[in-house]
Amino acid sequence: MSTALSSPSHRLHALDAVRGGALLLGVALHATLSFIPGAQVWLVADPSRSMTLAYVFFAIHVFRMTLFFILAGFFAHLLFHRLGLTEFVKNRFKRIFVPLVTFWPIVLPGIVAALVWAAHLKFGGLPKDAPPGPKFTPGDFPLTHLWFLWMLMLLYAALIPLRAVLVAADRRGWLRNIADRTVGFAFRPVGLLLIALPGAVVLWLEAKWTMWTGIPTPDRTLYANVPAWVCFGLAFGFGWLLDRRRDLLDALAMQWKRHALIAIVLLGGCFAAINVLPASKALPADGLKFAMALLYNATAWAMSLAAIALAVKFLSNESPTRRYIADASYWVYIIHLPIILALQVVWSQLTWAWWIKFPLIVGPGLVIMFASYHWLVRSTAIGAMLNGRKMPRKISETTTTMPQPHSAPT
Repeated sequence: MSTALSSPSHRLHALDAVRGGALLLGVALHATLSFIPGAQVWLVADPSRSMTLAYVFFAIHVFRMTLFFILAGFFAHLLFHRLGLTEFVKNRFKRIFVPLVTFWPIVLPGIVAALVWAAHLKFGGLPKDAPPGPKFTPGDFPLTHLWFLWMLMLLYAALIPLRAVLVAADRRGWLRNIADRTVGFAFRPVGLLLIALPGAVVLWLEAKWTMWTGIPTPDRTLYANVPAWVCFGLAFGFGWLLDRRRDLLDALAMQWKRHALIAIVLLGGCFAAINVLPASKALPADGLKFAMALLYNATAWAMSLAAIALAVKFLSNESPTRRYIADASYWVYIIHLPIILALQVVWSQLTWAWWIKFPLIVGPGLVIMFASYHWLVRSTAIGAMLNGRKMPRKISETTTTMPQPHSAPT
């Protein structure tokens, strides 16, 4: 019998680690943006540009949020059936909504300050033709990088009534059986294409979609767009059903080489597409655009499943260090953007090469973020808000019991 099957806690250690990794990848993702060649797409533009970092950005961006929402759905199902409806709602309100409304007013001014600083250094002040600021209406609301917390709240709000309707309609369990079989089928290559199909269709129909931009994120509005609902909602639902079929995690881990190979091949196909095809500009809704959308979405799913397979295979053992990093990742992601932007502004004033600057953004940035977590968050009321309870400050004192779903941001 495999380790994952014989110890459910091991599977949660692995998934908790990959969840934290998905959040930390966001730090590296945003750090690459000032170095992307071409027209300025980020708040800070560095004089040294790099196609290498452009590929790093693409590789992270293509799968990171799909992976996150799969894990969010998995832990949501586990938590719902452990706590019940009422306690589930209370828990998600405390762990998701309260951090959003608490830290958004702190993070946004930091982002604006970095933007003003960068404009002052470049233009001597804000340019006269600067676009107007947000109106702070539901349709024009700058959620910034914290949009994922609002998206989670929307998914929870949609999930509860949908589940009630399906349970009432499925008294004999037929729908449950179909859902369980569908999850298992999705692990096959053909199933991978089928589960990627709905997302591919909505991306194909999105007028301004390109492979570089990926799944449009609802970061400037309280109304989630259709691609976000379909792509992230499907990932969330898949994770929800995956918790019903934990036996599939064993099969996934045993076949990690196949899943890793599929992910590498599809990612290579995406790299070829963005080099050969017009992947940086919108295309009409023709066959070429659909093929690109299907390739992109299939890559997102393949890389997500490969990441879970690798985690279950190699990170199933208990590790206080990994647990500490996973606990810190929620705080790190919440506060990282103003810090990364400030460091990008500092290093953009020098003519050094990108391969010197990029580590000097990510490295010191992570030091600041983890230090703030260790001394200001972990053993405080803020840590209790984010992690479910106050944690001991020393890693050696970290409990090695099973990661509890209520302590995870997902």
